[in-house]
Amino acid sequence: MKTRLLFLVTTVAFTAPAAAYDRAKANDNMASDYSRCAAYFGVVAAGLQESDPLAVKADAQALKASERAAALSNQKLHLARMKMWGEAMMRTMDYKPANIALVASEYAYPCKDLMEKPEERMRHYLEMSDRG
Repeated sequence: MKTRLLFLVTTVAFTAPAAAYDRAKANDNMASDYSRCAAYFGVVAAGLQESDPLAVKADAQALKASERAAALSNQKLHLARMKMWGEAMMRTMDYKPANIALVASEYAYPCKDLMEKPEERMRHYLEMSDRG
């Protein structure tokens, strides 16, 4: 009897439909992504000369990502996340701007996609389940 009960409970636990993320959880994930990308764009901008057009564009993207992150969560949380990600990226680069490729290879395309198609990323989070 105990074995059948355990089997039934285990089966129900693993076959029950997973709940989709709610809007608040999806917003938090988006805010975290924006903070990560704000850090990435900031690192790129900091590694280039101010007069470089790419630095100006990266700086603008960092500001835009920061604004979106703060709007979805709050400024204090965004700044903490951005600081954490920025420091991690700088360590990955061994604090040398010449090593930007080490960071760009991981963040360039996901951040570009996030900034250009945020609705796709939000849809992804809303369709995710709590089971991942």
